[in-house]
Amino acid sequence: ASSVANLQTAVRNIEGLLVSADRRARTGLGARVFITVQFDGEASAWRSEIIAGKLELPQAPDQWGMLKIEGVLAITRRNYWEGPRTQIALTNANGTSNTSGLTIYNHDDSDSGNDNYLQIAAASVTGVLPAPVEVELKHTSGSSVNFSNIYLANNVFADPANFTHILEGESRESGYGTITANANSSGGNYNAITFTAASYGTMLFSLSASLLQKTAGRWFRLLARFHNLSGDAVVQARIMDSTGTRILWAGPEVQPNPSANYNLYDLGALPFPPGGYSTSWGALKLSLKFSTGVAGTSAANLDFLQLTPTDSFRHLRLFGYPVANNDLVVDDGIEDVAYLSISSSPVPLVATRGEPLMVYPGILQRVYVLADENDQDMVIARTFAVRMWYRPRRLTL
Repeated sequence: ASSVANLQTAVRNIEGLLVSADRRARTGLGARVFITVQFDGEASAWRSEIIAGKLELPQAPDQWGMLKIEGVLAITRRNYWEGPRTQIALTNANGTSNTSGLTIYNHDDSDSGNDNYLQIAAASVTGVLPAPVEVELKHTSGSSVNFSNIYLANNVFADPANFTHILEGESRESGYGTITANANSSGGNYNAITFTAASYGTMLFSLSASLLQKTAGRWFRLLARFHNLSGDAVVQARIMDSTGTRILWAGPEVQPNPSANYNLYDLGALPFPPGGYSTSWGALKLSLKFSTGVAGTSAANLDFLQLTPTDSFRHLRLFGYPVANNDLVVDDGIEDVAYLSISSSPVPLVATRGEPLMVYPGILQRVYVLADENDQDMVIARTFAVRMWYRPRRLTL
């Protein structure tokens, strides 16, 4: 340095960065501190977050007057390097390799374009390690909507291109409910049953060998859209044997709010199937059991179930705050923050549950999105335009 004072300032700046890195690692407060490297011939710089460190100056007393000082900088960093922020091209029936904002609907059925997934090609994510993703959901439904919950999940390992993640209510086995036409339901129908305190109701669905060989023992969370739940119904999802008579696994008992609206509920996570990992499982059944302690006849109308992978699952809670048309809901897993962008201004009105959504290098994958509003009310015609970014991660430079 040009003076002892300037040399001391340079040393204090390094020490200050190390203190800031330690504080960030312990408390989550303050800016992250990185070591950044770009070798000759490398197209871009790579960074690794510092979480602790120290600067040792054993010869300092003898070297200050020389206006240069020799030291040892020891750092503890993350076990990976991150590359530049990179946008991910997205595909569904509404576009191919889209980066401008791919449209998704708030349900998924056979109607053209009514997809709630975003497919990512295997070559679109590079690196070695899974990496957190930044998801931008632009609300495009036209009017302001009071969103309450947004569920994001990435199907990485269950044959995403061919996996049937939606079980329509009308696909139930014969005799387990009445298929009823309804224009506000996915696929144009829901499945209706009635039950009493003395006699519970059941909906039974086939879990084919082909499906279970894709799920291969992994856990899936059941998100269910109901219409006209009444009588303080209690719902329990159960994995049954192939005859539908023996319970292999029972999920939690869930008591949805009685409502004549279209509501989205989380019925808990179940292993599909409970036997563990295998790619040669046979067929089983999925049962929804409905019971009540209320006198008289109760009713439940199921629109659809989503088999939601828990390999990478994220729940955003918006507490019914209004989101205007073209405003953004942003879940930035790279920085692990979520917010509403209202008129281009970030507002901290989103709470996150679960780890950041992750994308995986070299694997075709699909991200599913479902949202509700006004305390579980769910409108299937809601749309978002979606963009996503990530930073590729690798272990060595």
